[in-house]
Formats: sequence, structure tokens, C-alpha cells
Amino acid sequence: RSVYEDRDGIIWIGTDGGFSQFNQGKFTSYTTKDGLADNSIRTICQDRQGDIWLGSIGGLTKFSNGKFTNYTKEEGLGSNYVRVIYEDSLGNLWIGTEEGLNLYKDGKFTLYTKSDGMSSNDVRAIVEDKKGNLWLGTYDQGIICLKDGKFTNYTKKDGLPDNVIFSFYYDSDETLWIGTDRGLVRFKNDKFFIYKFPDTTFEEIFHILEDNKNHLWLSSNTGIYQISKQQLNDYLEGNIANVTTVVYGKADGMKSAQCNGACQPAGWKTKAGKLWFPTSRGVVMVEPEAMQLNKVIPPVVIEQMIVDGQKINTGETISFDAGKEKFEFYYTALSFVAPEKVKIRYKL
Repeated sequence: RSVYEDRDGIIWIGTDGGFSQFNQGKFTSYTTKDGLADNSIRTICQDRQGDIWLGSIGGLTKFSNGKFTNYTKEEGLGSNYVRVIYEDSLGNLWIGTEEGLNLYKDGKFTLYTKSDGMSSNDVRAIVEDKKGNLWLGTYDQGIICLKDGKFTNYTKKDGLPDNVIFSFYYDSDETLWIGTDRGLVRFKNDKFFIYKFPDTTFEEIFHILEDNKNHLWLSSNTGIYQISKQQLNDYLEGNIANVTTVVYGKADGMKSAQCNGACQPAGWKTKAGKLWFPTSRGVVMVEPEAMQLNKVIPPVVIEQMIVDGQKINTGETISFDAGKEKFEFYYTALSFVAPEKVKIRYKL
């Protein structure tokens, strides 16, 4: 469900059966038997003291010096179902649950809900921008911005394609990239821009990462997509008509193309530049530097042509008298690496 790299380079993986540490090629797993509040881990975060915080459907857990400390509604949490844990630039710990946003500071919880101006209590994603504003993604009422102690709400009425928000990515250009239930959105200069990719099949974008070559990687319900940020910007400015996407799935080594989301972080870029994504059948690691794109255009072969029920020899120039009505073309493109990825465009 979630994946995270701590300061020591250890990978933490949250699953429905507890969590695992991946260190120097070996896994170490922990469950409720070791002190976890619940085995269904949804979110992982390390604070500036080095402690690991884990959110599950049974509460909040702090893992410090090999010991687990659990927090639930009894300690002030809005809900025991924790979807996201995020530490801001001031060291404050923010916890998003199904029943409100929690601030954990100086050992105490402060709960924020609709009664404080939030459009929704169900918080699934959190990110901080350069100005210290906190952006919250909800599961039913779009985006909430917490600025100077006040909440501002953004929904479909303000330009979002959908009110279900899965993820945020805030880049070095101060652009907020948003993963929604209806595709990719860019927010900059107080304007939303919705990207449409006619050649792709994904809608749900669970997480957004950026590699070292200015490509965005989007985990989705139909695989992992690689898209050039330069192309995305050129498309927005009207310099190009289409954006090229590269999709990775089962043909590339994934056991399932179905990635997981609706919690944070549903993906992670390590210090070494590797990208990790949780899926329905395990966690996937991608090495962008090692990925080689096959740029050879598959040769097209017209296997057969039939006109009004008669087979035609396609090896020569053909002309027809007026009155022919039914034309049939049988064709293919010769690619044996991943034939299911071949896209064919035709015009009559």
C-alpha cells in the first residue's frame, strides 16, 4: 500500500499484513505480534528525530529504538483510519484520517474538520509548497489549502476534473502536479489545467514521481506511465498537438499492472534515483537510467485485401473502376518484444 525510504537508505513497505524493512537485500517484517496497532499499513513517514510513524486502519504507531507506541481516538486522533502522515518544514506532524486533519505537536493532537472550514474530513494526500502553505487532497471534495490558519477549498467548480484527489507532487518550478480520479492536473499561477491523453487508458493517478531526466512517472490502475515534463509544458503552451506517453506493465516484468493508492506515499524516489511503487501483487522497483526505449517503428504488413469478395494482389499498384463498394484490409505490425503495446493509426 505504501513505500518509503528513510535517511539510512532503508526501504519501508506497508502492506495488508504488517510492514517490512528492505535493507541490504534482506526483508525484516513486523506485525501486531510485535506491537503494531494494526497490520493494514497505509502510510509511513520519518520525522526529524529519526522516528518512524506508521498509519493503519487501526490507528497511529511510532516506531522508535525498536519499540512501538500506538495512538488512537482515545489519545485525540480524529479517526483510527490513518491514510497519510506528513512532516512540514517546521517539524509539525500532520495526520490525515477519514474523520479530519490532525496536527501532532508537543505530544498533543489538534483536530481540524468541516467545522473549522474544511470542505471534507476525508484527507488522503498532503504536501507543503515553498511558501509554507499546506495542500490537502480529499476523497470527495477536491483540494483544501491551509494558509495562515485559514482553509480555502477547490472543487470541480474551480476547474478540477473530479473531486477525488489521490496524490500531489510539488516540483522545483513551484508547480503543483495533481493525481485525480480523472487524470493528471497542473496547478500554477492560481489556474488548473487538465491534461487529456487520447492514446492512454488510465484515469486514476495514484502517485507522481520525477526522475533525474525531467520525466514524470505516474502510477495508475493500468500500469506505470512515463511522460516528459517538457512535452507537458509544451502542450499547455500550444507548441505541440499531442503528448507521448510510455506505459510499463506486465510485459515489462510487473506481476500486475494494477498499482495501489488512496494513501501516501504510494510511491518513492530513492537517493539512488530508483522509483518504487506499490501494486496489487507486491512492490515494483524501476531504474529509469536503465530503461531503454525501443525507437524502431514496427514495419507494417498488409496481409490481405478483398474487394467485393475477391482477393486482390497487393504486391502491385491497384486501380478500380467505379462501383466497388466493400473493401477489406487485413494488416499487422511486426513487433515481437511487446506486441500488445503496438498502436496502429489508419486513414482511408
